Amino acid sequence: MFLYYQQGDNFFDDPVGYALKHQSAQQPPGALENMAAGDFNYYQNNIQPLQQDLVNKALNPQTITNAVSQAETDVNQQFDKAPAAFQRQMAAQGVVPSAAQQQDFNKQQALNRGIATAGAANQARATAASQVSGILRGGN
Repeated sequence: MFLYYQQGDNFFDDPVGYALKHQSAQQPPGALENMAAGDFNYYQNNIQPLQQDLVNKALNPQTITNAVSQAETDVNQQFDKAPAAFQRQMAAQGVVPSAAQQQDFNKQQALNRGIATAGAANQARATAASQVSGILRGGN
């Protein structure tokens, strides 16, 4: 795709060449080149390292693994609190669960923990993969 700039009846397909050729009298010679060099140096010193860090993060296989591990840890921390909460709730109601009721609760908690852990891991994997894809596409 070419960009054309119009000056009167003339069209120019090289805006930089046109700008250099038609610098105003107020600008010293080489002003545009100096501005361009400054912008390029800023890009090299500030923007390019950030881009490289994002690409390195996106290409690192640990990025998704770390997200999944964190999600699993979060779920397990919450489920580790459940037995104590169950005991407090039962005690507040004046109920002492039998061994069979406690065993049923533990089985149900194990099943719920597995379901929640798998769901959180899948969600974290999908989210991290989407973020990585966005980084590599130039988004996010």
